[in-house]
Amino acid sequence: MFNRLIIVLCLLGLVACNRGGQSDSLLIEDADYDFGLVADSAQVLRHQFKIENPGPDTCRILKIEKSCGCTKVRPSGLVIAPYSTVTLDVEVDLGTNYSFFERDISIYTDRQAEPYTIFVRAKRQLPKELVEHVFPVRISDALRANMPFLIIGNCPLGEVKTDFININNQSDKAVKYTARLIGAPKCVSLYYDDEIPASDVGRVIITTDLSKVHDQWGLRRYTLRLTAGRDSTDIPVEAIFAETLTVGKVNPRIMMPVYIYTIDTKKQTTAKFVVANAGDTTLVFKDLSPYDQPSKATVAIGRRALAPHATDTIVVSVPAGYSEVVRVGISTNDPIEPLKEVRVICKPN
Repeated sequence: MFNRLIIVLCLLGLVACNRGGQSDSLLIEDADYDFGLVADSAQVLRHQFKIENPGPDTCRILKIEKSCGCTKVRPSGLVIAPYSTVTLDVEVDLGTNYSFFERDISIYTDRQAEPYTIFVRAKRQLPKELVEHVFPVRISDALRANMPFLIIGNCPLGEVKTDFININNQSDKAVKYTARLIGAPKCVSLYYDDEIPASDVGRVIITTDLSKVHDQWGLRRYTLRLTAGRDSTDIPVEAIFAETLTVGKVNPRIMMPVYIYTIDTKKQTTAKFVVANAGDTTLVFKDLSPYDQPSKATVAIGRRALAPHATDTIVVSVPAGYSEVVRVGISTNDPIEPLKEVRVICKPN
């Protein structure tokens, strides 16, 4: 009999502990709320959240913080009596925001140090005229990209850099597509979800991993090809592989007074560009190569390293009678301008 009494008392103690544990937490209905896809004409989104106090102790709301000023919050009360509920009316002004967005609301109480958090999500349709403005590149009847080309800029050797292009699906059905790189260096990779939901935006991410690359310099050009069904489009991509240097008072600085020469290739087959080091440390030429027609044009310089305030000459040679424009990239250890470009306009007369 005594043992049974002990067991009953233990069970009652467990129940009391469980009730005490329940009183420590508020219950928020739809704490992670998704409005889903809303029309492009929608301006304000509204939802009412219920906050329940399931325990025997009164709970007080101390403050409410919002992640964006576009969100308005109106609680029906700041004191939640035991076993009762208050409501939280939330309004989100969409303004000029389109596509996917997320807002969060933090509720601080006297019950715990960490706030209770409410998440609000939605996808807003883009008006057709805005789609064509924000996503000017047509891939197919349903898909459009936001960039006609992608200039990644400086990619420091030894580091990893990512860039992306957004793709809008303006149809009411999910659309599959493919993305691939053409002519990209091995250190460049691609990631994307191969299906974009209806009236949604997908992303193609390009990663340039130079963490183990130390011997490539200058401008790198390649192509991103996007294909949906029988339709496709090519987006040119440019990146500059550059040495990581600190921009300070003491650095090499490349100076070239002339960037463009026009020559009559029936009379002249070389163009000469004066180059100088206007800095205080040695200027090192990492790469000198033509972007176009590399087999028909050659580039040479007297010295690959220029002392401070020294000058030299870069010579671009083309075949007699050549009629194309030769563009040459000059990559150096100048931290401000790691890539210079010169042009030779060939006009046989």
